[in-house]
Amino acid sequence: MKNITFSKRNITQVLAMLTCSLFFSAVQAQIVNIDVNNEYQNISGFGGINVPGWIDDLTDEQTDTAFGNGPGQIGMSILRVRVPYDSAEFNREVPTAVRAKSHGAIVFASPWTPPASMKTNNNIVGGRLSTSQYGAYADHLLDFANYMSSNGASLYAISIQNEPDIAVDYESCDWSSSEMINFLSNYGSSFGSLKVIAAESFNFNQSITDPILNSASAEPHVDIVGGHIYGNGLRDYPLARSKGKELWMTEHYTESSNSANAWPLALDVGKELHDSMVSNFSAYIWWYIRRSYGLITEDGQVSKRGYLMAQYSKFIRPGYTRIGATVNPSSNVYVTAYKNGSDIVVVVVNTNSASHNLTLNLESGSVDGYTQYTTSGNKNVNDDGTVYTSNNSVNVTIDGQSVTTFVSTGGSSSSSSSSSSSSSSSSSSSSSSSSSSSSGGDCAEQCQWYQDDPRPLCEGQDSGWGWENGQSCIGRTTCESQSGDGGVINLCNGSSSSSSSSSSSSSSSSSSSSSSSSSSSSSSSSSSSSSSSSSGGGAQQCNWYGSLHPLCNNQDSGWGWENEQSCVGATTCESQSGDGGIVGGSSSSSSSSSSSSSSSSSSSSSGGADVCNWYGTEYPMCQQTQSGWGWENNQSCISPATCSSQ
Repeated sequence: MKNITFSKRNITQVLAMLTCSLFFSAVQAQIVNIDVNNEYQNISGFGGINVPGWIDDLTDEQTDTAFGNGPGQIGMSILRVRVPYDSAEFNREVPTAVRAKSHGAIVFASPWTPPASMKTNNNIVGGRLSTSQYGAYADHLLDFANYMSSNGASLYAISIQNEPDIAVDYESCDWSSSEMINFLSNYGSSFGSLKVIAAESFNFNQSITDPILNSASAEPHVDIVGGHIYGNGLRDYPLARSKGKELWMTEHYTESSNSANAWPLALDVGKELHDSMVSNFSAYIWWYIRRSYGLITEDGQVSKRGYLMAQYSKFIRPGYTRIGATVNPSSNVYVTAYKNGSDIVVVVVNTNSASHNLTLNLESGSVDGYTQYTTSGNKNVNDDGTVYTSNNSVNVTIDGQSVTTFVSTGGSSSSSSSSSSSSSSSSSSSSSSSSSSSSGGDCAEQCQWYQDDPRPLCEGQDSGWGWENGQSCIGRTTCESQSGDGGVINLCNGSSSSSSSSSSSSSSSSSSSSSSSSSSSSSSSSSSSSSSSSSGGGAQQCNWYGSLHPLCNNQDSGWGWENEQSCVGATTCESQSGDGGIVGGSSSSSSSSSSSSSSSSSSSSSGGADVCNWYGTEYPMCQQTQSGWGWENNQSCISPATCSSQ
């Protein structure tokens, strides 16, 4: 063999070439391309379970920590509860559910067992549901749903059975696919608008749900395909998605032997959340919210696992859509991206011990920059500042062993914002923000709330009412869910044009002179601030832009929940613009519009109209609306069922 001799210079040149090659390969691998036009699943939310029948109920403060979205809060949007087999225990599930819903959360319920009397073994452990009891069991589930609804904690969805495919020594019931098909085919229609979840297999065993999805008589009655991911159950489910079903991961915990603050062990939660998202799950539900290994520890503090959940739940709100992104740009670095209108959120999980550099490259649309939030060994959703883009690209550094969330600032999206597949989503906010093609100038989306002046849309939550930037706001889904001509509108330089979700709301928005809005929500609320105190005395209340609400006793700022009702902190009440503020006496809540004084007054003395005494404040009783609050005769009203449920 011929001898080959390398000089020192030759070796240096070869090494330099190899170094350059490796460098450029690494640079290419570290680019994260974000494609807003490549849409995947709609996001319904993130959450956990509360089971007061088995462990102590969450306190009000702990519920706020879990479902609020302020500093130090997790921002979850889904609460899972248990359906007790004993109807006498239904009441246990109400308080936390009511409070979670006050933060905009949705609630779904899972039964561990039917009542023993309905089962083949007359026992709450094991056995099967007797065929002759299928109708009675459907009634049992609906009784629970109706009880929750009548107590202010209406359910979004209900499951047929928790883990029907595993034998355990606690509350349980065995079901086969054929039994579920039989039950759903005969009684699925009885659930009406209440969404049905099946089959909650302990390891998302698709052989359980495949026959159900392929059954012409059962499949139409399943809205959500839910399952747990114990025993390597985490994987995509193309058949379910092809049937238009959302995939929900309805229970899991990574391990329970160690503290939830053990680091970097807790980082497994961040990686599991990533894996669930790329497997096209629309919801991720942790096991116990409060536990030594949970999202909140027994002392009520958010754990590392809770902060890792918050990296997703605080920023990827219900109604967001997952979009295309380079999923694994480098070894042990994992990326997902999401959008809501022009807003972009990117989440990066780095399980390497060393920091890592990435380039975020937005392929369509535009953003000014990203605010960076990090949870690591020494950070808990820390705001690490804003990085600004150049040509929609920016270099970022990801801390070692961390989850980092990038939230876009400014910019616009060029995508059509159509939702990818799930027909059972709780919201459709991705249909948002193409600005009105009016005469130019700044346009802002707002909510035309019945006949009130336009109000701001919330940026940090998709459903319910919120408080942002020193004023009240309305979630997009809540705005779009109202009856009549209200909905999301575009306000452009003082004029409004209806956006896609609003049919023709034209009347009350044209005179709005700015997009800050809620200060003008009662054009002459000074007439209501006198509060027409018919009897004098009574507790002080807050005249909130023409509507009266109790003042909070236990907090001074923001909105709260006390004595089973919403309340306003005194400082927040006094901070509003206009004529609102703290008023004395138990007033009769005159309507918020000056012109409404001639329509069905809430005072029982004017024509004998039915009124509801709502925690000391009188409101008109709805004549058409059967549940909840409504809008009739140009004013808010309360249905008889809701009034009697307080």
